Amino acid sequence: MTVGGAKDLLRALGTNASPGIAQPSTASGAAATSFADALSSARAGKLASGRTVEVDPASGVNLSKSEVEALSRAADRAEANGATSALVLLGERAFKVDVPTRRVTGEVSLSDGSAVTGIDTVLRADGEGAVTTEEKLTSSFSRLAGQMANAGLRRALGEIGG
Repeated sequence: MTVGGAKDLLRALGTNASPGIAQPSTASGAAATSFADALSSARAGKLASGRTVEVDPASGVNLSKSEVEALSRAADRAEANGATSALVLLGERAFKVDVPTRRVTGEVSLSDGSAVTGIDTVLRADGEGAVTTEEKLTSSFSRLAGQMANAGLRRALGEIGG
């Protein structure tokens, strides 16, 4: 199912409410459950907004059509989880995405050990769920942390060994 923004999502759920305008609560238990199910589906990446990401020309990033589609789906999941600035992992690459504007602002190198700032979520474009900064970033960064720790350990051992 493809929805085009909050109004279309609400319309698909059978309400004429507009985002940002409080409506009297008349939802039955079934309607509330349907909304909860739809929100859960959106967060899991099962609903698509139909909005594609665009690449900021100043970023120097080149993407294939399939990469744009994967990043667009990831941006949908990031938005459904409340993110505004995402680091999206796609294969061996990582991209900063401005979620509200659906703009890829740059590619980030995770191999040099530098800090990535200004993001509020990290997620994989291949379908795994979003990981917010409040949670432990384990799967993607544990490998990177291990590489950085090993490199530091190798340097330290090299200095000791002469």
